[in-house]
Amino acid sequence: MDVVKCLLSDQFIFPAFQVGFLLFTIFAWAKDCGFFTQKGSVSASVKRGGESWKYFHLAYALLVVVFVAAISTTEALKGYKTLVTIIDLALLLYLCFFNGWCRNKIIGVISASQQMEER
Repeated sequence: MDVVKCLLSDQFIFPAFQVGFLLFTIFAWAKDCGFFTQKGSVSASVKRGGESWKYFHLAYALLVVVFVAAISTTEALKGYKTLVTIIDLALLLYLCFFNGWCRNKIIGVISASQQMEER
């Protein structure tokens, strides 16, 4: 039972989340740079309109609230919360506004939610 408590504590979960978020950002950067594309694959260029940019602003704002709330409530990494917050917000800014692969995923989630039929 003590192992479960340890694994579910902020001392383990929060650093694991931070490492996972950093790895996700590195993966998104690699996808955007084309490290995982097959040779000879077709690529397209898109200029985003105003509505798409509103979705990116919404996604960024929502994620900022979630990240800042998680960082401010944890006791893990106490004394380093300002640094963690600055790094996380900078990575979120990159993902939401400058990483094409992640922006396509954001638009995909929004489109899928708009296509859902209510019962």
